[in-house]
Amino acid sequence: MDRSRHCAACGIELEFLKREHIQLGKTGFLLGVWPNLLAGALDAEIWVCPGCGKLDFYLARPEEEMGTCDIAKVRCSACGVEYDMDYPKCPNCGAKNMKW
Repeated sequence: MDRSRHCAACGIELEFLKREHIQLGKTGFLLGVWPNLLAGALDAEIWVCPGCGKLDFYLARPEEEMGTCDIAKVRCSACGVEYDMDYPKCPNCGAKNMKW
């Protein structure tokens, strides 16, 4: 089954960014954070467009269907090395990660 997704804004294929639990509910004046904590969380996949930066959110697939969860990669504009998106600088040449 093809699981590729495309950006609604520019049509470029989206890249998987991460899986996240998004907190539901809101904080109340009288009860504080309790309604927020009791509301639970939504398990979601976050995808990003490498062209325009648009984020798309989808309900997460079960773990066994998803396989391994790798961190999204970026390519260094200075030396061309591919590294994890969550690094602030290129581990090879030290150039700033423009997506961090």
